[in-house]
Amino acid sequence: IEQSRVLGLEECVSFHGYVSHRDLPKYYGAAGLTVAPIRVYDVDAWFDGMVQESLACGTPVAAFKSSEERPLRGTRGFLLSNNLERAAREIASLFEAREEIEQVAENGSNFVRENCSDARVAEVLQGIWEDAIRA
Repeated sequence: IEQSRVLGLEECVSFHGYVSHRDLPKYYGAAGLTVAPIRVYDVDAWFDGMVQESLACGTPVAAFKSSEERPLRGTRGFLLSNNLERAAREIASLFEAREEIEQVAENGSNFVRENCSDARVAEVLQGIWEDAIRA
């Protein structure tokens, strides 16, 4: 919490501690951005439960770059610098680019709806099994 003040993000960041799984959609939906405290190579390829939940609620995700050469913006999320002061400026700049963050949120939400339903996952798994049986 103190670090958010030092970095000038106290107006952009809130800390809630433990939130029950049942209440997560309310928090994701109210957020402007979900910041994942991990390093990844490509935010569009990185996809786990937290990312999927956030995107499903229409909230884009930011994680930290595994390499400084990676671009800040992806199709469904953002990569932040590993330098905290620079990452804070990047987060602030994202909130100044509302149209872009809204487009990324829409892209992510559409991706989840089109690719992450139980029916779609079952279809993909069935295809994998059928390919394995034929091999």
